[in-house]
Amino acid sequence: MDAKVDQLDARVVRLEQGQQRHEQRSGRLEVAQMEMMRDQGQMRKEMNYNHDKIMRRMEDVRFELKSEISHIAEEARHQYILERLHY
Repeated sequence: MDAKVDQLDARVVRLEQGQQRHEQRSGRLEVAQMEMMRDQGQMRKEMNYNHDKIMRRMEDVRFELKSEISHIAEEARHQYILERLHY
């Protein structure tokens, strides 16, 4: 009878230890999931910032190109007028 009780006690101890390990793993998993969500949020924020920065730079370059094209066109017009005046 005592051997049976000892076996049951040992089994209960093993089950309790297993339960504790499971709870620890669950807690670590929960923490890891929260950290992952935080990291994803940070990456999304950085991507949005970088996207906005790139879009602003593209707009600046587009404006610079339009200005340069206008300047070249104006010079070409003047050159054309000067050439026409000499003929």
